[in-house]
Amino acid sequence: MLAILKREIKSFFITPIFYIFMTIFLAASVVFFIGSGIIQHRIADITWFFASMPMMLIFLIPILTMRSIAEEKKSKTDQLLFTAPVSIWEIVVAKYLAAVFVYLITILSTIVYPIILFAYGNPALAPIVSQYIGFILYGAALIAIGIFVSSLTENQFIAAVVSFGILLILELVHVIGMLSGNMNVARFTGFISIRHRFEDFNFSVLNPASILYFVLIAALFVFLTVQQLDRKRVG
Repeated sequence: MLAILKREIKSFFITPIFYIFMTIFLAASVVFFIGSGIIQHRIADITWFFASMPMMLIFLIPILTMRSIAEEKKSKTDQLLFTAPVSIWEIVVAKYLAAVFVYLITILSTIVYPIILFAYGNPALAPIVSQYIGFILYGAALIAIGIFVSSLTENQFIAAVVSFGILLILELVHVIGMLSGNMNVARFTGFISIRHRFEDFNFSVLNPASILYFVLIAALFVFLTVQQLDRKRVG
């Protein structure tokens, strides 16, 4: 699996995907950071910044994951993977970890923002750590969903569009629940809402249920990806 992981990480750096992803991410993060009023008003609070970033990931994660398996299917190199002396599990997990690794590198670039906070004041460290943990888990869950969608088609554009649609629904499902006017529906959509789960971290709450939620979402879609590819191999 390590060989596949190295191959996947390398593939991100020799294709435009990583550079497009990071460029857009950095540009948007600068806009959100400046827009948060931290510099203008010298506010040592990064909460608004993190509250705004998830919507950006709804657009960006599909770009990061769209080629992960769709490109393999299009170029027919997936058949080589199926005959390699590794299991489908190892292949999928390697692809997933490679995408998460690239995502973590991108997040690392935002460390400059907390440093600016400490230059303006004496912010509490715990909320910042909580928000970073939530942001990492949020992105990791979205990546698993994106890779699963990529396994359903050989068209990268379709993979990106469908991933975006699914992620947008998960992001806004609680709004749909509230608009329904039905309390039970609102409770259910709030329970499955990825946005509500992320807000726990944004309000500096390390809720075990929310941590488990993101871990289960990631595990579920990695499992579904394995099942999808296994069916194709058998077929």
